[in-house]
Amino acid sequence: KMNIKKAQQIILKKLRGKDLLKTAEAFYKKQGKKINPLDTGVIGKFVEEYCFGKSHDNKQSRDLPCAELKTKTLKRGKNDWCFEGQAITKMTKSQIESSNYKDHPVFDKCSDIIIVFHYNNKLIRVGIIQPTIEDHKRASKDYEAIREKAKKSSSQEQFILSSYKGICEHGFFNVATKKFGSQKGRTFNLTSSYIKKCFQENAVCA
Repeated sequence: KMNIKKAQQIILKKLRGKDLLKTAEAFYKKQGKKINPLDTGVIGKFVEEYCFGKSHDNKQSRDLPCAELKTKTLKRGKNDWCFEGQAITKMTKSQIESSNYKDHPVFDKCSDIIIVFHYNNKLIRVGIIQPTIEDHKRASKDYEAIREKAKKSSSQEQFILSSYKGICEHGFFNVATKKFGSQKGRTFNLTSSYIKKCFQENAVCA
């Protein structure tokens, strides 16, 4: 049975030293497919299929049985790497109203995460996030604050338009706005500080 550490090693072994975009193009060409290099999600889909033989889907369950798989394009700052938040899963008013933190997909997805950090189509590091019990307790407080906001919203549209500034102050996720096709939606996002911590303290260099 594959665990999160083994999955991390598989990614490192298969992608270390390779040009990710060129490898993806060659991989899909063999299947008679073309990729759009401007698609921001193409590397994530490729890593999932190339390393684990699993086609990407939009289900709210984990990408892998042992972990949620995320890819992160790094950006260069003046003196060091810059980090931005990362979407975990979609938020809906009805689902949050009817679920407590441990029943919502965000709990399962956040419990074990692999982040593939890359820059200029090169693998840089592969990190692991496994929040502690205390981390989850703090995140649960944030979730309940969001849940109260959802209950007070009269519709999904109002829920999306509501301000969440200052709502998530305890845990490892916050709330962000994202486009799903032509529709605006809300997502749980891993915070930039938590991603930075993963990169610096819990990631293996390629």
